[in-house]
Amino acid sequence: MQSLIKFSLPVYYTVERKRTKIITTKSKKTGKISTREVKDTVHLVGQNWFRNVHHHTKNVVKRHYHELVAQAVVGQNSIEGKYKTYFTYYYKNKGSDATNVIPQIEKFALDGLIEAGMIEEDNVLFNIASDGWEVCEDKLNPRLEIEIRSVWWVCNLVM
Repeated sequence: MQSLIKFSLPVYYTVERKRTKIITTKSKKTGKISTREVKDTVHLVGQNWFRNVHHHTKNVVKRHYHELVAQAVVGQNSIEGKYKTYFTYYYKNKGSDATNVIPQIEKFALDGLIEAGMIEEDNVLFNIASDGWEVCEDKLNPRLEIEIRSVWWVCNLVM
């Protein structure tokens, strides 16, 4: 019988600031200087943002996603052996880059599943395929839905 782990994760993360940050900008057209206060900032968790964010924030985000995964899989059966992954990405903005977001959150999710004892590893000996992904719009609840399915057979090609 095929085992299944199914859950969803948010694709936006709010960086909470201890202090209010004041940003000053100058308009290119009018030359007018304006200031605004920034408390918390919301970011789409993708490879571009993650590459550029401070290392401390990276660790906080990883821990956050690992905790979300652990909470989401409570009561589900673990998968032993090989598995395939399936994704449905619900975006908020039409300019969102699924190939930027899905791999980053997939990495957090698989690491969280290992930490929670739901899968053994996420290397090529266990995660044998990603059977693709679908993309849909959901402006109110952007998220990545993840399915992990156990595999009972494997094609062994010898070259």
